[in-house]
Order: sequence, then structure tokens, then C-alpha cells
Amino acid sequence: MDNLYKVKFEDLKLDKPEHPARFSDMNWDEEVDDLIDNLSSYEGSRIYGAAEMVARAICPECCGSTFQDAEEENGDESCNGSHNFDCSGGEMIGASWISLYNYESFQNQLKERMIERTFTS
Repeated sequence: MDNLYKVKFEDLKLDKPEHPARFSDMNWDEEVDDLIDNLSSYEGSRIYGAAEMVARAICPECCGSTFQDAEEENGDESCNGSHNFDCSGGEMIGASWISLYNYESFQNQLKERMIERTFTS
């Protein structure tokens, strides 16, 4: 996690939270750490928009298309997933932060943690 220093919260281009008041007292430490671990694994990646996709739990290897290198092979899904998660339907299966970017409390905790890591690196 320590090598996440170039990606800023603003780089994730997350939409304005759909549920700003929900779960305001929730502690998202585990999910935030999971997300940051996965963001750091794509640090310096040549995949355009990888950080944005990872933040939304969209598989960056197939860009959400389910086809590796965007090519359909015999009509079958060919994406094997990202570094830590399998891919199904273009989504990172089992990612703990799936859909949490919709909550303001999650975005606030993520932003705080990303700023902390920037200054400790």
C-alpha cells in the first residue's frame, strides 16, 4: 500500500454520491484498504483509466467488456480477471468495495486515506 502515491482521489473521477446521508457513521477501513491495495497494483499501468475502473470494481483487464484485449473469442468470455479478482460480466468478483463509491461516507474515508498515504510516502 505504501507505493500508492501518484494516484490522487480526484483521478478516480467518482460520481457525486447517490446516497450522501446513508451510513454516515460506518467505518469503511477494510474496504478502503482493499481498494487502495488494488489501486497500487495498477500504479503506473499502461491501461488507460485503470484507477477509475478499479474504484468502480470494473475489471481493468477487459475494461468491463468481458473480452480480453477487447476481442471476442468464439462468443465466450475470455477475461481471466485482474491481479486479485476474477472477472464476470466485466466486474471484479468479490471486491469488497463494489458499489460503495455511491456513498459519501466511503468517498470521504477513501479521500482521507489517499491523502495520508501521499504524505507518508
